Amino acid sequence: MYSDDNDDLVLPLIPIPKPNDNNYFMHILSGHKSGDTGGKPSGSGYGLKWYGFNVAKGSFVCPGEKRPFANKGASTAKEEETAYWGSHYGVNAFLHAGSSGGSASVSISSAMYKKRSAMHAPSRVISMGDNQRTETLHFNAMYFISYRHTSGDPRINLDSAGAARVPPIANTGNILYGDGHVDSHTWDYLYRVSLDPKHDIINNSGSATNSAQVRSVGAGFYSTHGVNRYSLLNP
Repeated sequence: MYSDDNDDLVLPLIPIPKPNDNNYFMHILSGHKSGDTGGKPSGSGYGLKWYGFNVAKGSFVCPGEKRPFANKGASTAKEEETAYWGSHYGVNAFLHAGSSGGSASVSISSAMYKKRSAMHAPSRVISMGDNQRTETLHFNAMYFISYRHTSGDPRINLDSAGAARVPPIANTGNILYGDGHVDSHTWDYLYRVSLDPKHDIINNSGSATNSAQVRSVGAGFYSTHGVNRYSLLNP
């Protein structure tokens, strides 16, 4: 699909920068352009349906999530918790590049546009999944995954100091892996994922991190291999 048409590049969270290009992965997969309105895809996509940031129907709606979509704008933190910004699902920021502008001197994982060849163990690579972060379209730790299936995920304020609170222990989150298979996992399962010997996550501050919270989202791929977004934004 996307990789086959784009020189083996992994689908980005935000496309490789072009003038005035602020599309997201939902635009790419549905064929939308950033200025589209009315929920009608245009151009060439990959068969998924998306109706905009504030219309909760189509391929990016999770049947297990009750909250609707809303175009965030200048909403408050409390308002952000009541609705999602265009998708109930998010991408792994360390694999799907674009959430960081990058650095001239450090290969920050979330700023590196990668090829599929960066995945040395695709069946271990968390690509996309249920997202608990209502205000953004990615997760960069396993506690930002939503464990909404069974009884709902009651956690809120996930960008606050209470982010790492444990959801109901039997609840699961749905995960799409790099080899295309989908699985459902509990918080406990992902928390106990062993450290990949090739783990190389560099966070946005430029520091290496291999805590239990990031081991599962850093497994199976080289996160610092690829083209640095900083070099594209600052040619």
